[in-house]
Amino acid sequence: MKRTLYQNIAVLDARNVTEETAQSIYGFKNVAMVIVSTKSQRALAGVSMKNVATMLALPDGARLVRINGEATLSGAMLNAADEADGAEKRPIALKVNGQLNVEPSIQPETIAQFVCGGCVNGQVVASESQMQALYATGLKINGQAETYPDGYERRSGGELLTVAEVQSWPEGARKYMTRRVRVESGALEVIRARGMKIVGKLIVDSEEAQLLREVYAGDTGACLFVPRGARAIVKSVKINRHNAVTMRGRIWVWGNVTIESDVTEAMLANLETLEVHGKLTVPASLIGVLMDRVNEDVQWVSYEGKLLRNDGDLTLDADALEAYEKVTLVNTGDVTIEADVSAETLREKITMVFNDGDITGDKKQLAALRACLAGGDGDWNERREAQPAEEAAENDLPEDVVEVGNCANLVIG
Repeated sequence: MKRTLYQNIAVLDARNVTEETAQSIYGFKNVAMVIVSTKSQRALAGVSMKNVATMLALPDGARLVRINGEATLSGAMLNAADEADGAEKRPIALKVNGQLNVEPSIQPETIAQFVCGGCVNGQVVASESQMQALYATGLKINGQAETYPDGYERRSGGELLTVAEVQSWPEGARKYMTRRVRVESGALEVIRARGMKIVGKLIVDSEEAQLLREVYAGDTGACLFVPRGARAIVKSVKINRHNAVTMRGRIWVWGNVTIESDVTEAMLANLETLEVHGKLTVPASLIGVLMDRVNEDVQWVSYEGKLLRNDGDLTLDADALEAYEKVTLVNTGDVTIEADVSAETLREKITMVFNDGDITGDKKQLAALRACLAGGDGDWNERREAQPAEEAAENDLPEDVVEVGNCANLVIG
């Protein structure tokens, strides 16, 4: 009897596997999620599973709702599939790759009745009681769970919260900001005067910090306080010769700031102050220029030569390094040094290394890079030579085994 190895599959639906069909399964390998029923879970107990990230057990008759991207758990989602197949309402399990928002009108009792777990690879936004109900269903959240008080109305836009807008709200209104929002000076005073409450990730003038605490529901730790008149940027910023002229006046940054090597002193002439809550990566030649305009507690990262920043996966070979005269490497991701790069080339080209990620190379390459290490506590991985015999053994399957897979979704049984 032929046996099957199921491998390299995103979602493998094995709810229909019986004791008999399980005997024909050699194993599961490299599967992101295996979906089983109560019966098939018992049948698969003896099947080999390697690199299976998640096993989701669904009640008999439950539906799996799969969504890629931002989604809203709503009454329409709970009822849509039932209307399509004419069946009675059945519980659903969620498989969401993205943010899941729970519609405010969905009651916790409804969640308990019609949701039977699942997995969300992203953020979940729900009221406090809704979130408790989701956790009780066994839902796994591989991301941030963001909650807001029950009874609050959601404001989904990220535009400025103005005095005019809050004056249009009914007295005693309760509002939750789903996105980070800048609050116009004076708006909090109106909220307090009209007995309103607000919650969310707010950007508020520092001078109004105490006023915010009076109208805010809960801890204001998620809020940011910015000097009045400063331009607030809530992300990391890269400044180069194309956008340097936009850096004018007073700027406040919640994130890292990187100034590229092509920026000159003249391009920053209109920058009055720069307050950075993160790392400030800057050419050594500009430190004296910026010293009096930057907050004292900033974390400086100075560099020489061309800045090569890696936040993902970077492979450096001899041809790539040939394009640079001098390089400072700032790594927060994974860097691999190819075998054709000599240690002499690295000593000649790389002036400084800041490593907060992983760098992989041979022993001589890593020694050359460590010699110019200027900061960071990342990992240094010595490259191992390939082991052909071991790789062959790994893939040496019995003659009666066939391989099935390399797909996003598969139903078996």
